[in-house]
Amino acid sequence: MQQVGLTFLRAFKVWWSFAWRAALLLVPVWVLLVVANYLIMIWIVPLPTRAVPTPHAMHSLKTLYAVYPFTILASAVTQIIALRWALNRRWSDFRLQVVAEDQSTPAT
Repeated sequence: MQQVGLTFLRAFKVWWSFAWRAALLLVPVWVLLVVANYLIMIWIVPLPTRAVPTPHAMHSLKTLYAVYPFTILASAVTQIIALRWALNRRWSDFRLQVVAEDQSTPAT
């Protein structure tokens, strides 16, 4: 195995490989989260009536604060999957490989 330098083109290939995979995986996840958020909003936020024409904004904020951590978690997990997918790819002139640090030589 020959070690090669990191050029701008190679860095761009790795970035692009990750970016389109992440976008491909995140779109369906975000659609599901939007639908879930909408259903939760309907379930929690009271519907408008003649007595109260607009639902309370605090219900919306509470729902947003409850759903936000799940959105962040789903996005992080999806990006980790996309990164693993991209790192397992072989390009035409190189591939990435995870190598453990050799304990016998001092780290620089």
